[in-house]
Amino acid sequence: MKENKIGKITIAIITIVLVLVTIRLSGHKHSLGIFVLALFGFYFVAFLIGALLKATEVISKSLFYVFLAVLLTSFSLFFVYHHSYDSHNETRSLLYGFNGE
Repeated sequence: MKENKIGKITIAIITIVLVLVTIRLSGHKHSLGIFVLALFGFYFVAFLIGALLKATEVISKSLFYVFLAVLLTSFSLFFVYHHSYDSHNETRSLLYGFNGE
């Protein structure tokens, strides 16, 4: 069965939303608490949606693997970025305009 355009658009929207949520949460002062559990839940739901789209052949296998790679990379970079330096002030000034206050 030929993969559908709606599947590609759905995967793109899910990926963009998850990456933006990850960036927003990485700058929160207490982001390794309850937020990481919520983030894990978001990623798990996204994985289930992607697996459902692949199982129904709405998206191709290669697109599903790219989707998984992006999910794992962004989730891993969340921890690397948060632990690398004082990411709280940096991200707040970058995304919210608070100048690190």
